[in-house]
Amino acid sequence: MKKYLRFLTLFLLCFTMTMGQYVTAKAAGLSITYSGQTYDYTNKQLSVVCGGKKVDLKKTPGILEDGYGLLPYDVFQNSSLGVTVTYASKKKTITYQYAKQKVVLTLNSNVMKVNGKSQKMPIVPRLVRYNAAKVTKPLVPSRNVAEALGLDYSYDSKTATISMKQKKGMNVTAPEDTKSGLSITYNGKTYNYNRKQLSVICGGESVDLKKNPGILEDGYALLPYTVFQQEGLDVKATYQPKKKTLTFQYGKQKVVVTLNSNTMKVNSSTKTLPVTPKLVKYNNTGVTKPLVPSRSVAEALGLDYYYDSKTATISIGQKSSNQSGAENNSSDKNDQSSETTGRKVKYDGKVVTITKRDVTIKTEGVIVKTAMPGIILNNTSMLPAYNTFNKNKYLGSTYKYNAKKQQVTITGNGNKIVLTLGKKTALLNGKSISLAEPAWLMTNLENNKNYCMIPGQSVAEALGYVYIWDNSNVVSMINKSDNSKEPTEDETTEEPTTEEPTTEEPTTEQPSTGDQNSSKPSDLKEFDISIPRPSSKVKWSDCEVEDDYHNRRFIITLPANYSSFYNKNKISYNTSGLVQSVVVTTDSQQNTQIIITTKIIQALAYKETADSWMLGIKDPTDLYDKVIVLDAGHGGSDTGSTSSKYGVIEKNVALNIIKKTQKYFANDSDLKVYYTRLEDSQNGITYGDGVSTTTVSVINRAQFANDIAADLFISVHCNSVDYESARGTEVLYSSKNTAVTESGLTSKKFADIAFPYLLNAVGSTKRSVKDSPNLIVCKSTKMPAILLETAFLSNKQDADILKDENKLDDIAKSIYDMVHATFDQYPADR
Repeated sequence: MKKYLRFLTLFLLCFTMTMGQYVTAKAAGLSITYSGQTYDYTNKQLSVVCGGKKVDLKKTPGILEDGYGLLPYDVFQNSSLGVTVTYASKKKTITYQYAKQKVVLTLNSNVMKVNGKSQKMPIVPRLVRYNAAKVTKPLVPSRNVAEALGLDYSYDSKTATISMKQKKGMNVTAPEDTKSGLSITYNGKTYNYNRKQLSVICGGESVDLKKNPGILEDGYALLPYTVFQQEGLDVKATYQPKKKTLTFQYGKQKVVVTLNSNTMKVNSSTKTLPVTPKLVKYNNTGVTKPLVPSRSVAEALGLDYYYDSKTATISIGQKSSNQSGAENNSSDKNDQSSETTGRKVKYDGKVVTITKRDVTIKTEGVIVKTAMPGIILNNTSMLPAYNTFNKNKYLGSTYKYNAKKQQVTITGNGNKIVLTLGKKTALLNGKSISLAEPAWLMTNLENNKNYCMIPGQSVAEALGYVYIWDNSNVVSMINKSDNSKEPTEDETTEEPTTEEPTTEEPTTEQPSTGDQNSSKPSDLKEFDISIPRPSSKVKWSDCEVEDDYHNRRFIITLPANYSSFYNKNKISYNTSGLVQSVVVTTDSQQNTQIIITTKIIQALAYKETADSWMLGIKDPTDLYDKVIVLDAGHGGSDTGSTSSKYGVIEKNVALNIIKKTQKYFANDSDLKVYYTRLEDSQNGITYGDGVSTTTVSVINRAQFANDIAADLFISVHCNSVDYESARGTEVLYSSKNTAVTESGLTSKKFADIAFPYLLNAVGSTKRSVKDSPNLIVCKSTKMPAILLETAFLSNKQDADILKDENKLDDIAKSIYDMVHATFDQYPADR
């Protein structure tokens, strides 16, 4: 019996130990350590095949971070790839050499050097310790390295296997022009181009670009200018090498671009190009061609333009003049309205393929150009509300969208209509009316952007406009009166009425000092203030303009004493508007100052004439395409968190970062930044400066942003806890902030976009995006809002980062980058 008990005890002990080991192993997964923290990695462990043979990575498998593969750096030393790899541990650099391609990475930096040129990576290389194997290796973003070297790279998500090999017909001893796909030279430098090579279809026919394919630069397509000479386009395209100009003529549209200049002339107006035209030599074929930003040129000419990213194919064609469709009464069985566009839209939780042609929109005979055309839905012509009615100078209409209430408000002809998304009724001057189709917030799946679409006839006629449906040409025409005219060719190519008015010389100049966005040129039709010019030699650009928005003032400083002039020549202004007062005085340098005080925070538009400066007082969102508020946390009597041990005070760090953002935003003419504070104390904002508590201080910051009706709100802070081990970067948002912009941006989406920019700039441990529902400054704002917890001042490594001026500058630049990335994905749609 004793033997039996001993056997049973031994059996149970072994079973328990075995089970304990099993449970522990299952829970632990892969234990790895990097950036001072240990993680239980439970995601897919990546295997690798190089040149058709599996690489032994049992001890050091690849891992996934944010969906991107990180592999041990020496995987690329596999003999089948022919890559030379060196790791300099002191410099923390990894260098890859393949033929003439040289790629250099630095640990914990998202910048990769490819033949000396910087490229950004989505994640950083890092030194990782595999704790079970007791092996430490640098891991690198494998796809970025492989594609920069010109290797073939693929990932099988089912088997979690990465495959790499030399490209077909390539090896390390190949001639230079075959080493990395496409070798091109421009502006005196040679580049190995490894991105998509673009093909083109013009007028339905493929264009032969084998010797000189189109390329992508910063996401914008550059095509040989000769593409526009194709017969199917009827465009006259000429190149003058001596002048370095390219001229495109289509009907009465004339477009002129200049090599290496981002300015494009369209008839008599000037536009800015996203990338510059350039003279490119294709080294593989010896062909040299001027390349131009194709979308900009095509759309300026009035041509149809479409890019299929899957096939890297650009289609350019003349706009169709024989489209058709109907609103409510389509009955012509022989028209072409049965032809499908294949355009897919998503609304009300479903994806719908539009089975009729796009609708052209005209107001008073002038075509309204839109990113999203009108569509026929359930036999109703649905029009994009913003482009059709917002500040339409022909109709005198206005448009506003309330994301919280999901309501569209349009005014015109003394009437006001309010539509609620998804409802087939609307309020016209407070009374309920029926609609042919509800208003919908639709996603155009071609560009994944949202548009508020409304039933055109129902809305136009409710507002008292004349609505005409041209069934044969698929045109919705909206006129103020019934004497509609046939537009001239000049009018049909006019710029969209929703764009900022063009300016006349010399109003395009900005003040040489002060806030670059303290005022904005505008072709004012109405003005609030008229200031006589002391002399034709005194230009607006000679004046210093300060937007003292916390005190609701604009201070215009003229470069001399003109007191006697203004005693004789009075400044006139609209006393019934938002101007509270206009005062002329002199500063300590005896320069004249004109101080304009407004009743609420406003923006300043100006127009310079021969003898006057005409000023308009406007809502910031009426004058600027994008408006944001940047908040330096705490301030005044509220220090925020402090660390006497490491010498860091939160309010000072936050202010330092915010002030460093100024130089990055200074030249964005279409973006206006309002700062809650640019000093330690700000009356009405910081605790102790007319503010009774820290809670009131936070509420006031949110209200400041709400009063301005900003598009985005960002608050900058530092983190702190009672123990030293915690470190890293977080971005917080409040799920109680339910604001959704018309393009679909929420606080959560904003935080997701911002996080990688901040994380890479700080260079500390990756924490996460977190929902903090009761975070007052974020939940009380009426626009997408986030709070940046940059790093922990209670941790020595993080505190060192917060004391490093270069690092703080990097963080400031990341704020600029995250703002632009957000607006790129979710436009403000004004």
